[in-house]
Amino acid sequence: MREFLIKCLRELDIALSQEKIDKLINYMQLVIMKNKLHNLTSITDENEFIIKHISDSLTIAKYIPDEKVKYIDIGSGAGFPAVPIKIAKDNLEMTIVDATKKKTDFITESMRRLNLWQNTFVICARAEELARSDTHREKYDIVSARAVAPLSVLCELCVPFVRPGGIFIAMKGKEEENADSAIKKTGAQVIDKSHLILPFSDYERNIIIIKKIKPTPDIYPRIYSAIKNRPL
Repeated sequence: MREFLIKCLRELDIALSQEKIDKLINYMQLVIMKNKLHNLTSITDENEFIIKHISDSLTIAKYIPDEKVKYIDIGSGAGFPAVPIKIAKDNLEMTIVDATKKKTDFITESMRRLNLWQNTFVICARAEELARSDTHREKYDIVSARAVAPLSVLCELCVPFVRPGGIFIAMKGKEEENADSAIKKTGAQVIDKSHLILPFSDYERNIIIIKKIKPTPDIYPRIYSAIKNRPL
C-alpha cells in the first residue's frame, strides 16, 4: 500500500515526507473504517482509493503555493481534495465546506486525529448561502471543487468566494463543458487548462484554472434551484 502510494506520487512528480505519506495512509484508513457506518465513498479498495481519491486530489497541488494562503474547498464530501492538500501543504489556512453534517463531522474528527487542526475550519453549509456571508464572500486566495455538477453551476457557486486576483480550481472529468457565459458573468476568466490520466489507471482528469478579475455581481449566487435549472 505504501509503496503503491509512493509510486503514484512519483508519477505525479510529487515528493512528500514520510510523515505526510503516513498521514495520507492514515486518512485513507479512517475513511474506509468510517465508511462501514456511514456512506462516505463508494471506493473502498485501497489501491483504487489511492488513485481516485489521494492521487486525484494531489493533481492540483502544483497550483497551490507552499506559503500561507486562504483556501476553501467547496463540496468536500469525505474530504477530497481538501484533506490530501492540507496534508501536502500544511501552511494553508484551510476552510472545508460540505452540506452534509455526517461528512463534516467526520472531517472534523479526522483532522484532529491527524493533528491537522491548526488553521483548519470545517463548515456544514450550502455553498450558495455561505457565499453571501461577508465573512466568506471574496475572502479566499484559492477555491477548489471536485464535483459532478456542470462547470457553469460550479462557477456560480464557487467564484463568489474568490478574491479578485485569486483563482478557482475546477476538477472535472473527461468531458469538458462550455461555461464561458457563467465564467464571464461571475467576474472571471480561464487562464489555464490541463488534461491528465491518473497514475496506473485510465481515469481522466481535466483541471481548469479560473482567475477572478473583478468582483462578482451581488445577484450571484442565486438560489440553488435557479442555478441548476437556469444555468448561466
